[in-house]
Amino acid sequence: MNDKVVQKGWYLIVTDLGQEYLMQRNYSLSSKSFFKIYQTEYPLCSHISDRGLNSNKRLTNLGIAIVLSAFIRWLTPFELWLGPTNHTASLVQGSINVLILVLVLFISFFLVSWYRKIKLKNFLRKQNADLRYIGKVRSLTPLKTVKEGIGFW
Repeated sequence: MNDKVVQKGWYLIVTDLGQEYLMQRNYSLSSKSFFKIYQTEYPLCSHISDRGLNSNKRLTNLGIAIVLSAFIRWLTPFELWLGPTNHTASLVQGSINVLILVLVLFISFFLVSWYRKIKLKNFLRKQNADLRYIGKVRSLTPLKTVKEGIGFW
């Protein structure tokens, strides 16, 4: 929240009466599910940004992701995912390994969500404000409509 980098994982909702609410949304999949909503005394309208990451930063992040994934693949042996390669594939061992991978992904998503919330709380603490949990909310209208007319919930 330094007005240079977009704070990911949060949407600012401003009502017609000027009340501000923060909706925690840590993934960008289109979903009509309920999301946690918070409120704070600190006015966040001045921090609204409709610009995303600039193209240079996106290319840098993409390059880092490609190099990092190749490095991780180089470090982890193939046997880690589906068992030993000299033997017939073990369905049980492969299922356990894939289950471990899914579990690690869920834990990492949770940790990213927790980190984003702590980051926002620390920013608000510096501003002498507090983050209060209000409840859960589901949007009645799409957050964004793409040019094909499909709504992004």
